[in-house]
Amino acid sequence: MKNKLVLLAITALFILSSFLSNINCSAAVMPTYSELLTSTLSSPSNSKLIGVEAAKTDTELTLGDMLTYAIQDEYLAKTKYSLVVEKFREQRPFINIISAEVTHINYLTPLFTKYNIVLPADTSKEYIEEPSTIKESLEAGVQGEIENIAMYERFLKQDIPSDIKTVFTTLKNASQNHLNAFQRALTFY
Repeated sequence: MKNKLVLLAITALFILSSFLSNINCSAAVMPTYSELLTSTLSSPSNSKLIGVEAAKTDTELTLGDMLTYAIQDEYLAKTKYSLVVEKFREQRPFINIISAEVTHINYLTPLFTKYNIVLPADTSKEYIEEPSTIKESLEAGVQGEIENIAMYERFLKQDIPSDIKTVFTTLKNASQNHLNAFQRALTFY
């Protein structure tokens, strides 16, 4: 919501300044909302990869990078597990873990504001394919949580503020619980 207000304010100032300077507003190039949110100043250096995959390749992590990769990975998990539920109905443990992913996103979101980092849009649907089977989805869940845990362990080795360290620790522990749930569910297949 705050980002939309900022965009509206920028747009209004742009139009006003164009009018006052007699510049043809339609000829000027105005950045889109998406471009403003993903400016090079605040987005990770690797723009093709997101979440844990981008974190794996980033050799110079900044606070903004870590928060961005973390929330992107939570977006990806929420979308991936939501697709499983859409295709196979309310399947455990996916239905329970979706609400946990929303909680994780809610833990991370205020940190972007506090540390003046642009909150990335949820583009996870562009990266997720529909699952073929429940077993395949559970196996992907296991692998995803293993990689998520490794990402948070790497982040926790960095020099980061204590509130971010607390959130990353909480999310790492939650991923361990999700991993256990997926592994238990796999024993039935």
